[in-house]
Amino acid sequence: MVSAAELQRMHEQANSAPNAVSAAGNQAAPMADPFPSLTEDPFPAMSNGQGPHSSAAAAANGTATSARKSAQGNQIAQPDFNSQSAFPSLGASAPAPKGQWGQKLNTSKPASAAWSGSTPVIQRPVFQESLSIPFKEDTNAKVSAAMTALQKKYKNSIKVEASTTRSTSTTNFVIKGTDQAAVKAARKELTVSLARRVTLEVMVPQSLRAFVIGAKGKNFKNITEQTGCRVNMPRQEGEAAVELAGPRDEVDFDNDEQIAVSIEGDEVNAQQAAQMIQAIVAERTSRTTQRITTVEHIFYPFIAGAKGANVARIEAEVGSGDVSVRVPPRAAFLHPKDAEDEEAHPRRERDLSIIVSGDRAQVQAVVQAIEAQVEDMKREFRCLSISVPKRQHRFLVGDAANDILASSGCSVELAPQDDPSDQVTIRGPQARLPMALTAVMEKANAVKVDVVDIVAAHRSASDALQHAKNLLRWLQVSGKLPKKQGVQVFTPRPALVESSGNVQIEIVGAEQADVAEVRSSLDRLVKGTPPHYVDTLDVDPLLHALLIGKKGANLKEYERKGVDALFPPPSTADGEGRSDIILIYSPTMETSDKKARDAEAKRVLAEVKADLLKASQQAADLKTETLNVPSKYHRTILGPGGSTLNAVLGEERIVAVRVGNSKGQTGADDTITIRGPSTEVDRVAAALRKIAKDAEEDAIVNGHEATFSVDPAHVKHLVGKSGAAITKLREELGVRVDFDDAAATNGAAANKKSAAKVQCKIVGRKENVEEAHKRLLAQAEKLADEREETLKVPQNLHSAIIGKGGVWVTRLQDNHGVRIEFPRQGGAAKEESVASSRAQKADEVIIRGGKKGVAAAKAEILELLEYEKENNNVAELSVSTASLPRILGKSGATVNQIRDDTGAQIDVDQNGSGEKEKTTTIRLRGTNKAIAAAKAAITAIDAEVKGEETFAIHIPSKYHGQLIGPGGQGIRDLIARATGSQDTASGRSATQLVQFPRRGEQNADVVTVRGPSGIARKIKAELESSAKVFTERVCHGFVAPPEQQRLLIGRGGSRRAELESQFGVRLVFPGRAEHGQEEVENSAEIGEAPQEHIVKVLGKVEDVEALKKELASNAAATRIVKIPRSMHKQLATADLFRKLRSSYGVNVDAPRVRDSGKSQGGKVVMSTGGNAAAEARIDDEETQATSADDLPFELLELGGESESTDEASVDWTLTFKGNSSEASDSLQAAHDHLLSAISGSSTISHEGRLIVPAGSIPRIIGKGGSGLRAIQDEHACSVEIPREGKPRGLCIIKGSKEAVMEAKDRIAEIATQPGRY
Repeated sequence: MVSAAELQRMHEQANSAPNAVSAAGNQAAPMADPFPSLTEDPFPAMSNGQGPHSSAAAAANGTATSARKSAQGNQIAQPDFNSQSAFPSLGASAPAPKGQWGQKLNTSKPASAAWSGSTPVIQRPVFQESLSIPFKEDTNAKVSAAMTALQKKYKNSIKVEASTTRSTSTTNFVIKGTDQAAVKAARKELTVSLARRVTLEVMVPQSLRAFVIGAKGKNFKNITEQTGCRVNMPRQEGEAAVELAGPRDEVDFDNDEQIAVSIEGDEVNAQQAAQMIQAIVAERTSRTTQRITTVEHIFYPFIAGAKGANVARIEAEVGSGDVSVRVPPRAAFLHPKDAEDEEAHPRRERDLSIIVSGDRAQVQAVVQAIEAQVEDMKREFRCLSISVPKRQHRFLVGDAANDILASSGCSVELAPQDDPSDQVTIRGPQARLPMALTAVMEKANAVKVDVVDIVAAHRSASDALQHAKNLLRWLQVSGKLPKKQGVQVFTPRPALVESSGNVQIEIVGAEQADVAEVRSSLDRLVKGTPPHYVDTLDVDPLLHALLIGKKGANLKEYERKGVDALFPPPSTADGEGRSDIILIYSPTMETSDKKARDAEAKRVLAEVKADLLKASQQAADLKTETLNVPSKYHRTILGPGGSTLNAVLGEERIVAVRVGNSKGQTGADDTITIRGPSTEVDRVAAALRKIAKDAEEDAIVNGHEATFSVDPAHVKHLVGKSGAAITKLREELGVRVDFDDAAATNGAAANKKSAAKVQCKIVGRKENVEEAHKRLLAQAEKLADEREETLKVPQNLHSAIIGKGGVWVTRLQDNHGVRIEFPRQGGAAKEESVASSRAQKADEVIIRGGKKGVAAAKAEILELLEYEKENNNVAELSVSTASLPRILGKSGATVNQIRDDTGAQIDVDQNGSGEKEKTTTIRLRGTNKAIAAAKAAITAIDAEVKGEETFAIHIPSKYHGQLIGPGGQGIRDLIARATGSQDTASGRSATQLVQFPRRGEQNADVVTVRGPSGIARKIKAELESSAKVFTERVCHGFVAPPEQQRLLIGRGGSRRAELESQFGVRLVFPGRAEHGQEEVENSAEIGEAPQEHIVKVLGKVEDVEALKKELASNAAATRIVKIPRSMHKQLATADLFRKLRSSYGVNVDAPRVRDSGKSQGGKVVMSTGGNAAAEARIDDEETQATSADDLPFELLELGGESESTDEASVDWTLTFKGNSSEASDSLQAAHDHLLSAISGSSTISHEGRLIVPAGSIPRIIGKGGSGLRAIQDEHACSVEIPREGKPRGLCIIKGSKEAVMEAKDRIAEIATQPGRY
């Protein structure tokens, strides 16, 4: 790309060699100026259908234009920059701001610098929740209390509004606040406290049961947290418990079995919970999952893209964001040899297909897009294989592989770790393979790698490889590998060691020095452990745990001697495992004597080995016994999840039992092998024989049976909530527990002392049945200590015991281990309460639990009741319904203030009581002191309202605005005058005392005064007095032209305010609404004067006449003078205006003219300055010149501008303020002075435009403008230097041609002088 400076330089070179064009004319013409001179107006006004240039400029440029066209020949014509279609306009600029601030903005600045908007207002977001609750008369009192409690709890963070619609019998609540969490919490608390409790059922397909519940109950937990409702899903039984094995998209949900999900909670949140469950079901039934199994895994990286970029693109573009695509990672395709112990740890089958889930239609589109991409890759991709050292392969996986894929679009395929091959395969588009090859080599060589070969370090040893394996195992297990920040140490995989016979540890780091340091440390550690520092011994794997001890306690003694004992991994469940134990001597202190060190190592290793052998011999009483048990009973011996076998083995598990043949063996598998200490083997064998024998004799369902009796009151606790306790026993011990329902029913109906016992039957294995029997009896004994206590608690105090959201009752139950039951609505007893033979009354609270817990809970509740009785007194009072709005205040402000000041709870009965007296009942709750204070405050407001009087005063509406005054100040002053105090006006707003009618009301002239009797009467009298003044005043007019009106108004209305204050009248000028409302009474005096010249005066007759006399004595005389438009600009100077004002006392009002720096038109007769003049640009910061001739100068001959139009002259208004006898002479003298100035200006025939360096302007102007005045006086011309605009340094000289040239030479001389002038 060519820069602007280079383009300009090329243009200069082309213009400097005009002879370069050959005679044949086949060479290109000189380049057109890319930056033409902009000394003229770059965007002149369009006139008479001509282009942007004036006629003179067009004539001057015509020759040059034609010459250029002929020289260019067949070149492409320049575009028309004036074409509206090629270069459309950008639209009008933003409108100027209105108002006070808009006047202060400089609208001449660019749009980017102008501020055309009002000040932005930053508002905090407001969150809103709404709900509707069925309206009931008995819950109406709770609404106010609940709203008050919420307002107090959340203070200023929320606002609660309530409205009742009796036609629909619903109460609607709106909760607003700036804290979303607080708004949601308040909504939840409001529904819990007001909505009735219900139980709903939602039907869902049986196949979606697990999905509705969610992983570990995630969905149910989320629903409960959001709604506070309890959600129950019926437990599956029998065949229904088997989950569907087929793909989800093959299930016919319409014909699937439906199960009922129950929801318990308040009515509002229960409906929300039901909708959430229905949404989960709808989401599952409308979505599908499809697996793509036909794609080779070598294309998986390209389908996924670098860091999943391609998958994200497919999900967004093809799947519309409603599809999820899962591509298995590269690690999913590891070689089977990577499993170190395939038999001990069976490999889990992985799903290696691409899984696409989402909307059915979108899933099909995504699958088709993936298959199309695979076909393209098969057709276009190629492979490239290179050799890279095996140790550098690890730098070509993970993020490195993603970077290569992102930069080159190719994938990197490596051989498995246990494969000694160092081949690296690069796959991708053929054109990108070289780029990928470069990236692979850069990544492989990006870090420093060093290798420590343990086999080579002990090459002289008899079995160097085995010794290296031992050292490698020791370094890995003991954590002795050296560590350093920025350096990584990689040990070889066991499979690679076995296949290659090498034990090499790789050290990787970014800095060579750090790698060398770690290598040195590791090398010293390896070489410092020779083969005679290592010893091994074989011990039966079953004895390893005994030799190690609990948490390695037995090995700590060996570690203090400097010996690390390395045991193989724990044996499997059948007792198979490695038996070798490695002992490595690691001296705690270094000695310089090698022989002594070797002797010490030999001695210590021998001692430790002897100790281990001795310990193993002591515990070596091992025995192996094989039982022949038919394989069909093996499952019974194992039990569910191995529970039966675990019970037989015990917690220590020092016996290994293998059921059936080992993996890989064939033949009969009826054997059970038991190996371990002889006594334990005998015990386990006997137990297993017994289980096998029992299995042969009894079926699992009809196995051992135990029956016992329990108290009917304890049955529900033994069963658990929704059968949870019985389910737990069945899952842990594999038993079935049944209770005699008939006996329980009879027992519940009988007297507590003579109730029949309930029979409990346990069926299952004998050992398991005995354990279940023991647990149930223990729980029954604990329940026998349970007591029940019934307390008489007034219903209105139940909420105090329960607390907000049940916080207090929950704390009582948790602290004392009891259960507290409150009566349900209507006093009905709970269905599960079988211990009580009567319904729970509305004023009863039942406490159940242990004897001590019940006593403690009872004492605490009684103590709380005493406190509530002291602080929860109730009182009622009746007030006038008319005073209720004043008591409540705006949005409840007054009643909330009383509530906060006194601490009493206030509930207002909006329905009222006592229709004849028109009274309303207010209920107060709290301490006696709080109730008394609140009652006094409310009574005072009620008495104040009852003592008020209301007056209606007839005042014409046209006077209302004057009575109110700006911002209501007039009415506040009137109230203060009437009452004699400012406190009355400020204590109660003026709108409460005096109410003016709104626009459009029927009685627009009626003003209402309402307040205490004495104050209302005084305000009424003051209003009537003020209105009388308005009705008795007169309206006279006098003639004042607009120029004189401006003098009467003064700057900012100061003169008008002075006159109104001095004479006690009101001046109304034309243009105001009030001007057309008043009719003048002296129409004969003003005659036929136009309305815009009439100023009206309102007030008393004597005051109006005094003002008119004052204005007549000081009337200002004016005269209009027409100034030629061509001379208006040069005459409208501050010096001339000051001269007229100081010499003749005449002020001049002339239209303001802003100098734009443009010439007034004319023919260019001279242009000097060489290239500088041609290249001068309006965006040049400063013009540099070394001599006066280098300064750009242009001389224009003025004249020729038509003055025949209506705008050929400009009106100047001359105003004389003073003695009327002197006005005529002063105005005439000023007029003559202007005519003289006009005649003197007619000698201006030329205008010169000189551009000087901006830094020389202060020297030209001189101190206080002395230099500029000297030039003007000396050469009889005018010199103007614009303050703003471009080009900077522009001097405009006007006068005769000789004067302009002389002044130009003088200014150029000053501008080019190096020093100060």
